[in-house]
Amino acid sequence: MSLMRSICMLSITFIVLLAGCSMEGNTQMTNTQLPKLIADDTSNQVEFEKPRIIDSMAETDVTYDTIPINYSKYISATELPLIELEEEMTPIIKQPIENTVIVIYSWGEQLQLNAYMEYENQTYDLGAIGYGKVNNRDYQYSVVEALSTSWIKVSGSVGANAHHTLYINISKEKPVALTISSPTKEFDVDGDGSNDIVASVGSPTYTSIYTLNDQQIGVVNFNELFNAFLVRYDDIQNNFVVQFETAQPITHWKLDDKSLIQMKEE
Repeated sequence: MSLMRSICMLSITFIVLLAGCSMEGNTQMTNTQLPKLIADDTSNQVEFEKPRIIDSMAETDVTYDTIPINYSKYISATELPLIELEEEMTPIIKQPIENTVIVIYSWGEQLQLNAYMEYENQTYDLGAIGYGKVNNRDYQYSVVEALSTSWIKVSGSVGANAHHTLYINISKEKPVALTISSPTKEFDVDGDGSNDIVASVGSPTYTSIYTLNDQQIGVVNFNELFNAFLVRYDDIQNNFVVQFETAQPITHWKLDDKSLIQMKEE
């Protein structure tokens, strides 16, 4: 009996040991096969495309700003008043131009110089035109086309850096004039076939234009429009040179159909 029990116990122990060896063998097989499977799969892995954000930005056209024109005010030419000549008025310069005579005169001992216009037997007051010593080279007289009108243009200065420009229209029933406290030039800035008046003064440059809008004379103040440190008009390239702040680069803008469009820098 005890012999039989011993034989049974030995059999059970052998079976248990055999099962343990079989499990260890399976575990080792699993561990040895796993690296091989991974190595085989690497040849079939999907290779993800690298990000192209930078390339896309470089290839995309730069978007430039567009600013609509905003008129700071509207003005109109005012009728010139008649003036009576007096003994204290001493004529210094007489400049014939376009059926008129522009007369610059002094008044007594005053340093300020004034002007009047003789036209069709009438004398029209032009107001202050100069200051200090008299030299006809300090004054300019010309006939210009601007704002779809012909003007007699008279330019002077009423003080240091105090430019004074008159645009006189004698085609009306009574002569009228525009007064602009700045040096001016006439260019077709917006390409509508009519010259605009470009007024630039100071350092850094402060620029405005006088242009027709619905038969009214509208004034565009570009420094205020851009909120910029410097704005000047380049009449050769027909664009506006803008510097927003002293530390920022120069930009260029073109006026096109009541909007300013930033130009691509070379």
